[in-house]
Amino acid sequence: MEMPTREEVLAFVHRKSDVAKVLSLHPEPATRCLRHLDRARARGVKFGIAQALRTRADQATIYALGRDRMGAVVDRRKVVTWAPPGWSFHEYALAYDAVLLRPKPNAKGFYEVEWSSLADMDADGIRDYLEIGLAGEEVGMEWGGRWPRRKTDEPHFEYTPDLPIEIAVSRFPKCLVPADYFERRV
Repeated sequence: MEMPTREEVLAFVHRKSDVAKVLSLHPEPATRCLRHLDRARARGVKFGIAQALRTRADQATIYALGRDRMGAVVDRRKVVTWAPPGWSFHEYALAYDAVLLRPKPNAKGFYEVEWSSLADMDADGIRDYLEIGLAGEEVGMEWGGRWPRRKTDEPHFEYTPDLPIEIAVSRFPKCLVPADYFERRV
């Protein structure tokens, strides 16, 4: 699988700031992300990429939110991730987080974001995060909205067929998954 070009990514994203995020992904989830954006658009919902590739330090910072120094949860409302450093598919360029975008750009030409899990900005009676979740599943992404209730993560999408995190950690200690890894597994 070849990496999409900058021009190909620009044809799909709603914000220029999302181009680098998509291009930071492994080629397989990057390509699927573009198809995901297209499917969501067909459903009448727009989304941007809040995060894609994370460094180990980024993951450590995010993991610390809502936790004490030992990692115990002290404020559940502030917890952003359940994956400690080294154990997130974001670190392997195989995951991205979506953020809903308001239907029309503001007066300055920018799309404002909407984080509410109850949002239905296209007024079709279906929550928008459910719509982008279904669109992601249609293109082969695993959606965090299907995870057990305690760990549900509606903005999260990952592409990890037959690659449990335990294997990724042991086989790719530097978080570098070869570009042709998924093609070789077929």
